[in-house]
Amino acid sequence: MGLSTYKGIDSDKLVSVNEFLKLSASPFMNVDGSVTPKVFSVSPALLGVNFLVLSRLLVHIEDNGAITADDYGALATLSSGLRIQKTIGGITYNLDGGLPITGNTHWARLAFDMKEHVFGSGNNFVTARWTFGATGIPMILQGADVLFVTVNDDLTTLVEHTMLVQGYTHK
Repeated sequence: MGLSTYKGIDSDKLVSVNEFLKLSASPFMNVDGSVTPKVFSVSPALLGVNFLVLSRLLVHIEDNGAITADDYGALATLSSGLRIQKTIGGITYNLDGGLPITGNTHWARLAFDMKEHVFGSGNNFVTARWTFGATGIPMILQGADVLFVTVNDDLTTLVEHTMLVQGYTHK
């Protein structure tokens, strides 16, 4: 045993996790999912660990046009939107309340810390910080459990779109 423990785990064996949700090896979600949906995910199995304790999801949407509330980035409102779900023990749960994210402000339904960043020149962007622990507990994934986001629209004209989870695991 280490000098201290956290939730029954030797603290010297805890490792911070900063991991993008990915499709294959790519974290870039500005893809065309309009015909064939694209699924970006993170899981303990994909990272080669036994479990993940996820504290938050950081969303970044960058675009080179004017960003409004109903747009997604600077794109028009998405027709199908993004779905945010997790599979735990073979059962899939909606984390988005069953409503897809079709506009920038829809992130505020899930992530209170949603902001639009507008600059005088250069690209503008939207960020959101969804703190899982704000609902009472962090998100815990074990083995083959998966957190995933499905892109059902064409996001290829966005400059960049990524989602990063932060939390911990053990070595």
